[in-house]
Amino acid sequence: MDEIKTIYDRLKTKYPLTLTTTLALNSGYTVDVPVIRGTAKDCRFDLYLHENQFVFSVEAFDKVGDDRYTHRHPLDAEDAICMIEQCLSESGIVDRNELYLSLADTEWPFTYTSHDRMIVRAIVVDDDGYFYFVRAERDDDFGRATLIETSGGGVEAGEDLQEAIRRELREELGAEVEILCRLGVVSDYYNLIHRHNINNYFLCRVLSFGERHLMPDEIEQFHLSTLKVSYADAIAEYERCAKTPLGRLVANREMPILRHADTLLRSFST
Repeated sequence: MDEIKTIYDRLKTKYPLTLTTTLALNSGYTVDVPVIRGTAKDCRFDLYLHENQFVFSVEAFDKVGDDRYTHRHPLDAEDAICMIEQCLSESGIVDRNELYLSLADTEWPFTYTSHDRMIVRAIVVDDDGYFYFVRAERDDDFGRATLIETSGGGVEAGEDLQEAIRRELREELGAEVEILCRLGVVSDYYNLIHRHNINNYFLCRVLSFGERHLMPDEIEQFHLSTLKVSYADAIAEYERCAKTPLGRLVANREMPILRHADTLLRSFST
């Protein structure tokens, strides 16, 4: 278990990971062993210790049960880390320009997780270098909070991620966009409502603005409005809004993505 925990601690800053003790084997049996389980793009990967050997497998979501990579040779923790990253990078499962983070909710105690929510979000920028976010004014179970947040929301049935983010940006910002690239995935938790969030981030350039189409709860409960700010002002606003528990959760999730987006944008211009 100590070796698995060592690997988990090293990789959890790059990939959305969970540490569990349950593994369903191909034979149909379910056994209790320490397992690192994570997602990267369109696959799930597992690493576990079996008979004193590390076993690593990658399973594509559209090919359930198809273990495309399996390693059953004795490995130490460093070798296992290198092998995981090499497999994921060389297979195209992980883009080296994408950021993968797994964050815990340190504001509310964990009791259980009842559901996962697949979410799309975007860092939106215009040709003049301004960034577009939503302002939310909330007073609900999470407490009273003023937030800056990326535009986005839940993926609907039948949508792929790019369709979903284009729809969300039309609804919340009234924006038609060009999707420049994926920024990565942040896995985080809202313990208060027992939810695991899988946040898929994109970098988008504004093509045009039109009418927004907000949902009733976005108007009546969250009082959503649009923020147009510079990069420096966006960072300052996240820091200012991080004075409440929910504000800290949002800032912890989004500031690394915003900084990553700024780095990529500067590299595009050179």
